[in-house]
Amino acid sequence: MSIINNQETQTDTTGADLLKAMCSGLELRKKKYSVKWLWDKVIPEQSITLLTGRGGIGKTWISLNIAKAVSQGLPYLNLPTEKTPVYYIDFENPLPVLCERVDKLEINDVIFLHNSSRPRPPRTDSKEFEHYRKLPPGLIIFDTLRASHTGDENNSQQMSFVMNNLKDLRDSGFTIIVLHHTAKSNERTYKGSTAILDMADHCLGIYRVKNGTDNEIADDKSDDGEKSYRFGTVGKSRYKPFSLHVQFDPEQGFILAKDSETILMEKIRDHIMTMGMLKPKEAYNLIGESFGFTNIKTFFELLKKGKEKYWKISGTGHDGSFSAIRPPSMQDVAGEDEDVLEIYMKNMNL
Repeated sequence: MSIINNQETQTDTTGADLLKAMCSGLELRKKKYSVKWLWDKVIPEQSITLLTGRGGIGKTWISLNIAKAVSQGLPYLNLPTEKTPVYYIDFENPLPVLCERVDKLEINDVIFLHNSSRPRPPRTDSKEFEHYRKLPPGLIIFDTLRASHTGDENNSQQMSFVMNNLKDLRDSGFTIIVLHHTAKSNERTYKGSTAILDMADHCLGIYRVKNGTDNEIADDKSDDGEKSYRFGTVGKSRYKPFSLHVQFDPEQGFILAKDSETILMEKIRDHIMTMGMLKPKEAYNLIGESFGFTNIKTFFELLKKGKEKYWKISGTGHDGSFSAIRPPSMQDVAGEDEDVLEIYMKNMNL
């Protein structure tokens, strides 16, 4: 899929040869190059992508999920991938931890090079770094940026050297993901020199948010049910912004999170389960207002959406009532299917 041959070329610095290497805008237009995605909307091909997040939030988990999907050409988080070789260069994790996660996620086709290997993986600021260019082009993941070099991440010159090495690797046909830590004071700001972000192409971040939101960062100590994380572009990107909500499953890594409306209907269902059969107006008085509904019509529109999935209807009109449908792990509540909500809303002119 590369548009650049994976071969080293010598640069002649004479003006005549430089002119030969140049091309006009019209010639570029005729080449018909376009942005292609290794993972649709998320990882562009032949790019340097920073995957940022605070320590311990799960950057390795999500990068392993990506690696598995791309190595097999399978969708991840409902988005398609392009199958390609995947190399995972792990400078960060203890080998038993890496092995445990690879086994749990049943990863078979990704090629791993661990810091305990002999020879060790070339560091991103070493002369041996050029050995990576001899691999068949594909996706290469460095875990993490800080552990992959011996320099000072706050030193602009040293970080420019590292990022230039990554750019050379990118321009020889590779797609690169580099895991990187964020600052403790701000989960949307990366650590280190501005050269890191300036010379990257695409920046993705993962941070915990309150369910259904993008901007309200949740504290790990807060208790708002299942933990939800925003995963997507943060700060700089040469590509279109994109984000989605995920949650962590100990057996699967990161999976798609439930949307805020689903979470709300599940909470209403749980309340109804504790109260038994309710008439429509009772439901609004006892539940709707407690969930912040100020419009009875909006409340009943939500109840209509959850019918047959979260609650069942029995009876008709004002005498009708509805009761919760218990989750699959519990016994369902029996009841005849009558459209009480439709009749009630019509009678109330809603």
